[in-house]
Amino acid sequence: MQQEDILRAVIPILILLIILEGAYYGVKRRTFPYKEALTSLGMFLIYQLVSLKLTKPWTQSISEWIYQYRLTTFDMTQWWHWIALYLGVEFAYYWMHRCSHEIRWLWASHSVHHSPHHITLSGAYRLSITSFISGMFIFYLGLQILGFSPKAGAIMLALNLLYQFWLHTELIPRLSFLEGIFNTPSNHRVHHSIEPEYIDKNYGGTLVIFDRIFGTYAAERSEGVKKYGVIGKNESFNPIVLFFREWVAMARDVGGTSSLKDKWKFCFGSPGWTPSKKEPVQSIASLSENDIHSFREFDQKAVGSK
Repeated sequence: MQQEDILRAVIPILILLIILEGAYYGVKRRTFPYKEALTSLGMFLIYQLVSLKLTKPWTQSISEWIYQYRLTTFDMTQWWHWIALYLGVEFAYYWMHRCSHEIRWLWASHSVHHSPHHITLSGAYRLSITSFISGMFIFYLGLQILGFSPKAGAIMLALNLLYQFWLHTELIPRLSFLEGIFNTPSNHRVHHSIEPEYIDKNYGGTLVIFDRIFGTYAAERSEGVKKYGVIGKNESFNPIVLFFREWVAMARDVGGTSSLKDKWKFCFGSPGWTPSKKEPVQSIASLSENDIHSFREFDQKAVGSK
């Protein structure tokens, strides 16, 4: 089984679920962000083209090369090999995801996924075409060093990402005790929120165990999440703008200073870092509450009335 086999098998099901979610919104007379959903689907098609034709061959070659220097070999013939790989992928995903919020070079790619101002199933696969440039694949190379084959690692990561599809919805409420163990729609709504107490929380892929261990877990309040998006960024339905606007902003910042130290921090410091601050902010969560509340929430009804 290859990643492509998994994708081909589930895409019709995922599309059907997206359509059913939109229909449910209609039945309940709730405004569904159709324009945003279509933008996400279009970006997913572009992502697939770029990934399959350009970046995937490179990541496979690098992974195969690293695998030559493995410490041991897991032939995946024992059940516990798969459990170990599952936890290894989850651990690697947690740190890749966390660093993607704390290091601007990675955030330039990952911010694409956070750009929707609503959380719906279609947004699950609004993915960046520049992840390879950001180096996100590097976080998983440790699995090859430990002895897991690139093929096994790719399949497990594909299943991890597939699980995350159902997390992108407001239609599923909190799930009792499961909230403290697994990544759920409620936990993931927290992750996508731009409300102060929720920013930079819940990085896990399928579990929230590592969030609990490393102090990045937050539960959703009873009143739910009110705002999603990227702080300081207006809504756009242009895939090119969404794919590259953070890279353009970073290049502008780097070009606007003559200090090599500041250039480095603009690229590899936290997303909210500016030279005017005495100390680099630790994460985007360090932005003031006024900054956050000044973010202009996209008004879907206004667009629909045009």
